[in-house]
Amino acid sequence: DDGKQVFIEKLAEVKVLGGPIERRFREEEKRPEVVAAFERKAKAVKEAVAQAKPKNGDVSQVRSLEMACDAALQWIAEMSDKQKAKPRHEDPAFGAADVKARLEDLTKVALAILPGALGLS
Repeated sequence: DDGKQVFIEKLAEVKVLGGPIERRFREEEKRPEVVAAFERKAKAVKEAVAQAKPKNGDVSQVRSLEMACDAALQWIAEMSDKQKAKPRHEDPAFGAADVKARLEDLTKVALAILPGALGLS
């Protein structure tokens, strides 16, 4: 029983050390795919905005969506640059969950303003 307890304690120590390493590794694996999807979606929204014909001549909503796309693309570029500057042993500048949340927000805004736009569902 003492051997089992020692093993359990050592395993807990290893998990404390290895947990953050594993988390960084998983983020590094997911990040490129999520970033690429984010960029594709933001560019698709921008294309839809460029082709949009606002109802009643109201361009303010379409313009705000265009600005949201620009801000989203700028954010991902800045975060990607920050991540490239970080050593692999440090926590990431941003996580896949952050990118997914931003993408979800952008998609909601886009669907509210341009519900029929292709590639936004």
